[in-house]
Amino acid sequence: MINVALCTDNNYASHCAICVTSILENNKKSDCCVYIITDGLSEENTSRFKQLSNVYAKPIRVIKADISGYEQLPVTNHLGRSMYFRFLLPDIVEGDTVLYLDCDIIVRHSLEELFNTNLEGVACGVVEDQNGDDLRLHNPIMMFSRYFNSGVLLMNLNYWRQHSVAQQLIDWIKMRKAALMCPDQDALNVVLENRVIFLDYKYNFQQGMYTDKLVWLRADKWPSVIGDRKDPVIVHFTAGEKPWHKDCAHPLQSEYDHYMLLYPFLSEEKTLGHKWYFYLVESVINKLKGCYHWYRRKNGMIVNEV
Repeated sequence: MINVALCTDNNYASHCAICVTSILENNKKSDCCVYIITDGLSEENTSRFKQLSNVYAKPIRVIKADISGYEQLPVTNHLGRSMYFRFLLPDIVEGDTVLYLDCDIIVRHSLEELFNTNLEGVACGVVEDQNGDDLRLHNPIMMFSRYFNSGVLLMNLNYWRQHSVAQQLIDWIKMRKAALMCPDQDALNVVLENRVIFLDYKYNFQQGMYTDKLVWLRADKWPSVIGDRKDPVIVHFTAGEKPWHKDCAHPLQSEYDHYMLLYPFLSEEKTLGHKWYFYLVESVINKLKGCYHWYRRKNGMIVNEV
């Protein structure tokens, strides 16, 4: 059984439905069950999942999360309470394994091979973050093992249940005094340190991995990234400009559009990714950066292109 779970609210439900479409479209011959964990959806958004379930003849279970115990956990401007819903999956999903996915993802191929991964003795199968060797990720949480991206988690549910992993995560987040950019991801990296296995990059191919300057990953990892770039299984749109934005520059944006256009009830109206003043400030900063680099080159100084 291929169990897949996504967590969403009304703001991301339409994007979540497109991700689910990509999963089911590429796993038609597999026995799949999709779980949608939410704090409540509108009738329109709930209908999207009902229609997908009918189209593909696969169960899609929309489940309202019990967030008691999570109300005091921190949120950020871009990460709401739903980021913690994945911690609930061991109590919700039937079975031993579930693939958790963020909503800003498309699945391009069968998941059968991924689900054959041996998770004995570990909590999750994970993929290294696109900035995995950036000390700005490691130093604030004092964790110096490989840092993974939490947007794709192949979860060993029995391990989570036996070791009360969810409670460990909650306790660590509550213990933290300093603000975190990604509270859920940082908690997962610290609590599960040395209790995960790292999967190929193709199972969470993040947007920064498409650049030629992989400056936040050690050079010995570049061949693996470049090799998996050719045909990733799971594509993660990690930039601020998502595929539902007019200014998305992702090389596989058209594939997201393909799934969006398969059925009328998935259609989205694209918007800009930011407010107008963001683009003005970005333009000014880029011009100033160009002047700065020119000055340093002119005076024989080292230019840091990062």
